[in-house]
Amino acid sequence: MGNNTPATVLSELESEYAFEHWQQDAFFTFQFLNGLNPILIHYCCCLPKNFPVTDTVLAPLLGHQTSLQAELEKRSLYLVVHAIFSGLHSSIINGKPQLMAVPLTLLHQHPSAGLLLPLTFQISS
Repeated sequence: MGNNTPATVLSELESEYAFEHWQQDAFFTFQFLNGLNPILIHYCCCLPKNFPVTDTVLAPLLGHQTSLQAELEKRSLYLVVHAIFSGLHSSIINGKPQLMAVPLTLLHQHPSAGLLLPLTFQISS
């Protein structure tokens, strides 16, 4: 006899949804913003010098009708800086310290749908 409690049914539905949508940008952003990682997200008015993103990189993602500067001025770009991880000691496995990433993530709020979607990542800042 199966366990059909509301929590079990909801968990199964969530698992099915995740299985079907894990490759979609909107679902990634949902998980990213609601996940366990402590993050800091804010409007991006200018990119940090250690985050070399250019119009050439973003044009295929944003479209050729806009530019990085235009999106910065529209306040449609958000930057997530995981600086809280900076200076933390990593695990040691087989006597070797593991890489501790301090990533930067650039997100774009889609103008028509209002969705916040990932544009680009940098693993280490």
